[in-house]
Amino acid sequence: MRQPELLRHQAFFDRLADLQEQDPTWPTLSAGLLVLRQLDDRLRDGLRPDPRSTAFTLDAARAVLLTDPTRRILVGLAELAVEAEPSRHALAVQLFAWARALENNAAWALAQDVYRAVTEFIPADDDLEIVTDAWMRRAYVARMMAAYADAEFAIERGREFAARLGDASRLLRLRMASANVAVDRHQPELAEHIIAETVALAAPLGGPVYSEALHGRGNVARMRGDNISALQFYHRALEGSPSDIGRERLLLTISAVSIDVGARSMARDALLVLAVTAQTRNTRWLAVVNLLEIAVLDRNEISFESYRRELAAEPLSPIAAGYFALYEGHGHRAFGRPDLAAACYERALQNAHDHQLGKLVVEAEAAMAGLSELDEMPRPGAESPVPSALEPLARRVRAMRECLPGEG
Repeated sequence: MRQPELLRHQAFFDRLADLQEQDPTWPTLSAGLLVLRQLDDRLRDGLRPDPRSTAFTLDAARAVLLTDPTRRILVGLAELAVEAEPSRHALAVQLFAWARALENNAAWALAQDVYRAVTEFIPADDDLEIVTDAWMRRAYVARMMAAYADAEFAIERGREFAARLGDASRLLRLRMASANVAVDRHQPELAEHIIAETVALAAPLGGPVYSEALHGRGNVARMRGDNISALQFYHRALEGSPSDIGRERLLLTISAVSIDVGARSMARDALLVLAVTAQTRNTRWLAVVNLLEIAVLDRNEISFESYRRELAAEPLSPIAAGYFALYEGHGHRAFGRPDLAAACYERALQNAHDHQLGKLVVEAEAAMAGLSELDEMPRPGAESPVPSALEPLARRVRAMRECLPGEG
């Protein structure tokens, strides 16, 4: 039985419902939806091209602004949908590129829909590498949406195809994906078991996979409360050969843990690098969340308000939204607004429960308990010097900052 049309591509319908037709993103989203429905007709239902429908879809794709980087992709997909026998490889390449563009813009639900199109429309035997990577990306995007059951399903499917490829690198990255889900769910024993094995297996390969495994090892150390060891693992990962995105994630994590150990100067250096170089919206959001926390620790109310307003206007991922609420609460408490702080802590706790963010549950509950016990938030201690064990990492991050344009 055919699934009702409105249940397919629901993310696009939902996003369009939130917009006015005058919104500059409307043409892109509506063209994208038309393209997907056209591909449904051709590849899912086996219908012949309808000249009026295909012409309408192609016109919509060509109406997307020339400055929109996805316009070329949408036009290419609309043209492929007209062909009697569209190339599955060409479709796979275009769909995957479109999904990555959506992912980099933190449009998680839209990206998930397009990755799903790759895994539905492209036979694995025709393009095994792209199908495998699409399942891997589906797992990552599901994790960003805190849809952990979906992430685990995608990881298992990705493993099946990676095994068919005989690709050790992809299999190790999928193991790390499982570990990252365990970290997000605050399951340190499971995460540590997976990561320890992955580090040992990835060491001979080196490169981005080994760097990612070391990053995971640091995350487990952080969960155990050993922040110094965590930062040392992050330094080893940074000194390796991380991918560009892996480097961004490392800097983001380094900034967060540097704040925890009081080394706010190292955190600022890392965040400044991200402010200039971040390739994805989610990384940018999380960097601003960390800057918000630093503003609270510095008792800088002007910076706090600036970062707070910036984040309040963004469609944050669950993790970013949860920690934004927590640090916003810390700020309101620090600046003498306990009622607003309580509301923020409630929001953080609800977000944590809704998305199974175990660590955030603990932090939000502790913040609420602290608020009930104290009228004023204790002032933080003075900024701590970088511990001697972390000086090599601090120099590395400072050198990265000094290489930015206008620095040094």
